[in-house]
Amino acid sequence: MRETVRAGALMAGLLVVAGLASLILWLHADRRRRRLDARVQEAYQRLIGVVSTTTAPIVMCDRDDRIILANPAFAALVDVDPDLLPGRELASWIPALEEVVERGSGATSAMVTTIGDVRTVEVSTQLLDDGHQVLRLHTLTDVTPHRREHERLRAQGRLDPLTGVGNRVALRETLGSVVRSETAAYAVVMLDLDGFKRINDERGHAVGDRLLVAVAEVLTAAVGPNDLVTRIGGDEFVVVLRLDDARQGGELADHLRDRVQSVVRAAEWAQQIEVGASVGMAVVGVDGDDPDALLQIADRRMYQAKRRR
Repeated sequence: MRETVRAGALMAGLLVVAGLASLILWLHADRRRRRLDARVQEAYQRLIGVVSTTTAPIVMCDRDDRIILANPAFAALVDVDPDLLPGRELASWIPALEEVVERGSGATSAMVTTIGDVRTVEVSTQLLDDGHQVLRLHTLTDVTPHRREHERLRAQGRLDPLTGVGNRVALRETLGSVVRSETAAYAVVMLDLDGFKRINDERGHAVGDRLLVAVAEVLTAAVGPNDLVTRIGGDEFVVVLRLDDARQGGELADHLRDRVQSVVRAAEWAQQIEVGASVGMAVVGVDGDDPDALLQIADRRMYQAKRRR
């Protein structure tokens, strides 16, 4: 009897200890869970803060592209109160959304705003998978002003037929306009490809043409809607950039060169043929106000950079 009581007491003690251990483990796990929830909530709040202050229209959707979160820039683009956007389908404004997403980042689409205005937007989509659900983060770029200017230039015969950027006529007109501007600073950036002749000689003109088109595309993507990209012949491009500060021109010119260089390095023939990019820049007002003189200065500085290479 005494052994039975002792065994029962021991079993009860073990159960109490096991219960206390389970309680301690649960409390510890709960504390970790609450800390994790706090971190997730903090990260979510940071995400909301970043998205809200970003000037580009950004919208986060579920897998069916119903809106979960949208920033003020997107709300302004579609002309809807931000508080009314969650739960709405993004396809309400971009009917061909699924097709655009399948074409990949940077694909363009028509977008119909709530007031019936038709805009042209580039859509870049990133999938976010946390293991429980898949979200879609769409970043939009309104390229309507650029497209309208592009169509205007096309209609007036001011586009380069190969690359689709401006030609010499468009460059002359733009330079004539910016040198008279008293409200903004502009830079004239000249860029050409070092070693481009080898591409045509060794790979053929079709490959050379594809490279020129790629360069035109990357330059166009790197500048703003108020800037102008032109091809003035061969592998020479001239970009007219609007500056917030005349001192930033050099940084922008280097950025354009680096973007072009990245396209060249990605080419299938890059290991066999070395092609580089050189730039030269002149700032309107600082380096003069005559269009021909500005082009000559940019050209001279480009060849100085080429010699340094």
